[in-house]
Amino acid sequence: MSSRPQLSGPVAIPREDSEDLRGKLTKAQHRIEDLELELQKTKNESRRSLSAIANLQRALEPITKALRYINGEIESVDLSESSVPIPTSSHGVAGQPDRFEGIKRQLGGKQAEIIESLQTYGPCTATQLRAQTGGHLNTTKTAIYALRDKGIVAKNGDNWVLK
Repeated sequence: MSSRPQLSGPVAIPREDSEDLRGKLTKAQHRIEDLELELQKTKNESRRSLSAIANLQRALEPITKALRYINGEIESVDLSESSVPIPTSSHGVAGQPDRFEGIKRQLGGKQAEIIESLQTYGPCTATQLRAQTGGHLNTTKTAIYALRDKGIVAKNGDNWVLK
């Protein structure tokens, strides 16, 4: 069994020790009250912080969605060496006048940007043209098809070229 002596009945504590213990107990109770107040303040601050974070997340949601969209668009672009067009000249073949200048001025907008890209980079896929001119892939394709219908560009394999 146990070698500790068992206490039976009330234990007599000297008066000095009793007052000392009461003082320590009072201090401990005050400390507990202080800690409970501090805990309540911390909980309130935490609630306010969580509310502020939620508000910030709601405010940043459109930007977050846009960045995710852009990241998805960037990841969909083929950046292997064979797919990256090498710039040629900003005016088609070196030494020749820009035969598309008047057409670009007349068409303007996305169609002119596509012509300029094809002059600069040579044959490109629709995705590459979208990356070079910005905007949405469907908008780029619509402009490419309009240029094709006007006889300005043609499809050569997967690439679009100036005629």
